[in-house]
Amino acid sequence: MRALTETTFTEAVQGSKIPAIVKFEGPGCTPCKVMVPVVAALEKELGSRAAFFSVSVEDAPRVAERNAVNTLPTIIIYAIGGKSALGVLVGATSLSRLRKVVEEALAKSRP
Repeated sequence: MRALTETTFTEAVQGSKIPAIVKFEGPGCTPCKVMVPVVAALEKELGSRAAFFSVSVEDAPRVAERNAVNTLPTIIIYAIGGKSALGVLVGATSLSRLRKVVEEALAKSRP
């Protein structure tokens, strides 16, 4: 999972040729830490079907603000080109729930 900053977010997400999954997190956020292995497992499962990124709201507060992130962790699944969100998941969750939300979002991105 590649970490994004204020300067790399737009290029990475909008430039992605596949849907982008972005986990917004914070350094003191316990639920965010719980989600690290969950998101890593899903990234391994999905392989090249989606690009995975993380954003620290402490390091990139304007990115979080522009994406209406008010609670951590927040996972946003962006369509190809990053112009719209296909799905949003707020708070810690299980791998099966995350997989379901992401799979539903990825299904919307198919032509």
